Amino acid sequence: MTDPATAGAEGAPAPIDLTGVDPIHWAEARRRVAILRDWCAVKRHSRAQCVAAAVRMGVSVKHFERLVVTWKRFGEARRISGSGSRRGETRASHAMPAATRTAIDEAISALGPAARFTDILAEVERRCRDADTPPPSYGMIHYVLMRTRSVQAPGGESQPCEIRIARVACVLPVALDGRVEFTPELVLAVGAPDGIILGHRTAFDGDVVVAAAEVIRDIVDMGGNTPVFVAANLVGALHAATATDAGTQINAATTSELLITLLGSHIDSIPIRHRRGARVRAWPAEPLCEVDWKMAIEQAVAAHNGTRQPFRR
Repeated sequence: MTDPATAGAEGAPAPIDLTGVDPIHWAEARRRVAILRDWCAVKRHSRAQCVAAAVRMGVSVKHFERLVVTWKRFGEARRISGSGSRRGETRASHAMPAATRTAIDEAISALGPAARFTDILAEVERRCRDADTPPPSYGMIHYVLMRTRSVQAPGGESQPCEIRIARVACVLPVALDGRVEFTPELVLAVGAPDGIILGHRTAFDGDVVVAAAEVIRDIVDMGGNTPVFVAANLVGALHAATATDAGTQINAATTSELLITLLGSHIDSIPIRHRRGARVRAWPAEPLCEVDWKMAIEQAVAAHNGTRQPFRR
């Protein structure tokens, strides 16, 4: 992924490939690349210069020397960004017995990721008893289920073919008019059962009705006779969406959480929350500017859709 912040202008530094770097670490990755490029542009350095460069980067001298070696060998921002693994990547739990994790995975596989949490829970506990292994906590089961939903569509012939429009909160720090918005809202149109994102708009300051109306119009303009369901907390957008099409059946849903089984807890590396008011802690990462947060969302949606098999509708 070419970084627009470092491309285009004559005399500007070579573009940075930010592929594999979590958006919340883009600023730090750019800063480190700039330091390493300056360092590598000169053949010989004194010990004092090495110490100064390490201080500038905020790492130890030994760590800085390792980063120089890595940069010279690979030239990839993801290897020197200091971000570790990307959000959205499932991490292995070393404290959980392997048989317990197997019970969770097999229960979800047997019932499907769209199954109710209570049914998954009961199946996991049964399998743990049969395997004589300690059962996991409710939180761990929910964590694995939501991560599974993030990368795997519900599927199944019994799943209705429809389009669902709802809002989610993105855990993504955004610089906005001199302040930081930690959970900008994203209105999504998602196909079921494949989980492919068909349209989206970002909304700030709670202005989701306008965003939702635009998404509805986009879906209507696509045509087709697939039923569309709009989340209960977005029904006001139906009146704002002036575009109509006799072939598009738009329905007001009775619930707001239409996307939880289709998207789980992440859109690629961006964590999402399906319930309004969910607490999100602040972190020291630099907030994204307008160019970056737009690119981050577009990239996440494209990566998410790239993992899904389109369902004929």
